[in-house]
Amino acid sequence: MSQNEIYFYNRVLPTFVEFLEEKGIEEPFNQAPKYYDSVILQNMEVLILENMKRNGYCLHDRTKPMNREHIRKVMQTYGKDVMKTTDAEAVLKEFRFFVDLHKIAKEKIQPELAEKLTEVPLTADSTDPDDPFAVIVHGDCETNNFLFKYEDDQKTTVADVCFLDFQFSRLTSPICDLSYFLFSCISEEDIEHFDEINNLYYKSLSDYLKKLGSDPNKVFPFDAFTNQWRQFGKLGLRMMFPAIKNSLLEQEEIFDLAEMIESGREIKYSERTVERCSKRIFPIIQLAIEKKIL
Repeated sequence: MSQNEIYFYNRVLPTFVEFLEEKGIEEPFNQAPKYYDSVILQNMEVLILENMKRNGYCLHDRTKPMNREHIRKVMQTYGKDVMKTTDAEAVLKEFRFFVDLHKIAKEKIQPELAEKLTEVPLTADSTDPDDPFAVIVHGDCETNNFLFKYEDDQKTTVADVCFLDFQFSRLTSPICDLSYFLFSCISEEDIEHFDEINNLYYKSLSDYLKKLGSDPNKVFPFDAFTNQWRQFGKLGLRMMFPAIKNSLLEQEEIFDLAEMIESGREIKYSERTVERCSKRIFPIIQLAIEKKIL
């Protein structure tokens, strides 16, 4: 997939930057590391990118959900983005995790939640390059693919965000990014602010489209934005399971997936890990039911 990322840096990003310059947008596009060079060999692809750590950027703690300050910055920045292969064996290995969560939901007498959980592993990667509102998305929206720069040493105020890893960048609905990011990174406390966070994204998008000389009500009406959540939000639900699980794994539960598949060994997770994941995941499933995403 690295060749896809090389194409993004070589062709897509320069074209987008040129487009912004033609539109008279003075604000530089700094949401991706500067690209220097790339090399494609027979069994290897190499990307040479700017070291953002030297510019004061750092990773968010992957074991913790992002607070509202971080979520606001990412959503506002996604608002400025106006740009399938399935490993069946790997999916079957991951399915064990769904079974454990389903068991907890049943034990806690949440029948509707348990029923809806069984639907999530079956949802397709709902992407559609022919969708009229499709843009070129980031693609991989887990916590470790965001670098943050802060205005203070206490890291309470986010000054900027930089996106990493465009291997899965593609033409599809922006909801694929938004749902993947929000469902993987949001805290239980902030789920109740889902509408406010979405409105923040839409305002950022609308303001940017106006800067580009376009009418947001024609390019991407709010009703269409809401409907797209119901159409494409399932992707974020599917992706949040491995994203949240991987962020909360105990050290002894971290393994090489390819090695596990080859050996045929079953993947087992501790009750503590499954319980911690359920506390993050169940409120999001409940939200998805309320919003008719699921």
